[in-house]
Amino acid sequence: MISELATPLTQEREELVRRLEDGDRKIAMAKSAGGDVSRLETLWIRLLREYEATCNAIDSGPAGDLREAA
Repeated sequence: MISELATPLTQEREELVRRLEDGDRKIAMAKSAGGDVSRLETLWIRLLREYEATCNAIDSGPAGDLREAA
């Protein structure tokens, strides 16, 4: 059963997955075009860390605190 805390976090996680996938596509396109992707990769890694923190908060249940997981 999903707790009240997990529901918004689960939605957050789903949004982060979409943003990570979109970022991955943008990085691949920029690389194919010979562009500098360092800034895009830095932003993507920040999103990944946010995703990981969100997953950790979900896994830790109602006592989980997203700020502590980041």
